[in-house]
Amino acid sequence: LKPPEDPPTARQWGVELGLWLSQHPHGLDHWVTSFSTDALAGLQAAAPQVRRGRLFEAWSDQVLPTTQSLGCVALVLDHTAWETEHAQAAREAGLWTLAYTVNDPAHANRLWAMGLDALITDRVDLFNPKS
Repeated sequence: LKPPEDPPTARQWGVELGLWLSQHPHGLDHWVTSFSTDALAGLQAAAPQVRRGRLFEAWSDQVLPTTQSLGCVALVLDHTAWETEHAQAAREAGLWTLAYTVNDPAHANRLWAMGLDALITDRVDLFNPKS
C-alpha cells in the first residue's frame, strides 16, 4: 500500500482498502505491506483480520515497537539492513521476516542463512527454485 504522505489521507486509504478487502471474496486471504504507519493504522482499524506487514528501509530501535503496535504479522526490511540479531529479535516477537528487493543470489544465500521467511525480488529468473 503506497498512499500519499499526508497522514490523514494515508490513514483513509488504509481504511478504504480494509473495507474493500472485507467485502470481497478471498479479500481476507491477502497480506498488505506498507512503509506508511498511518495507512496500516487505518487498515488495522477497518479490518483487523487482514494480515499486515510494515516495511522499513533500515533497522532502528523503533522497528519492533512500531510493527507490533500496528498488529502486524510481518517485518519487511531492505535486504541490506538485515543482521542476524534483527532476524532473531523479529522471530522472538512472533513476526514473519521478509527482505526486499533481493536480486543477487549471494545476498539471498546470506539472508536464507539468517533464517528469513521470504525474499522479495524483481529477478526471479536469477534463482533456481530447486536449490
